[in-house]
Amino acid sequence: MQGWNTSAKNRWLHLAIAAALFAPIGIATFLSPDPRGYGTHEQLGLPPCGFRLVTGYPCPGCGGTTAFVLAVHGRFPAAFQVHVAGATSAVVCGVSGVTEVLLAAGVLKRARAHRMVALTTMLVALAAQLALWTWRTALLWLP
Repeated sequence: MQGWNTSAKNRWLHLAIAAALFAPIGIATFLSPDPRGYGTHEQLGLPPCGFRLVTGYPCPGCGGTTAFVLAVHGRFPAAFQVHVAGATSAVVCGVSGVTEVLLAAGVLKRARAHRMVALTTMLVALAAQLALWTWRTALLWLP
C-alpha cells in the first residue's frame, strides 16, 4: 500500500494496544458507579478495600474504579471529584486507544510524543490524587 510505512507487525501491535486500552472502557460501560463514591470494583467480584476495612479510612486508590466508570458514562465533573487519577485514566485510555487505531491505519506516523503526553498526564494525575488523598485524610483526623 502506497504511503503505508508501518510494517504489518507494527500495525497489529497498535491494534493490540488499542484493544487493551478499550477493554476497561468496554467493561466500565456495564458497571454502575457506586453512589458511595467507592466500591464499584466489587461488581467485578473483587473484595472490598482492605485498608478501609482495617482503618476505617479510604486508601489512595479508593474511588478509582468509580471515577473511571463515571467518566466512561460521561459524568466528568463527578468523576474528577471522586478520584482525579481514576477519571484521568479513563480519558487517557480513550484518547490513547483512538491514537493507536490511527497509527495502525497509517493516519498517524509516530506515537512517541503522544505516549509521553499520556505518561506525563497520568503521573501528574497520580501525584494530584496522592496530594488530595493526603489532604482529605488529614481532615478526617482533625477534631
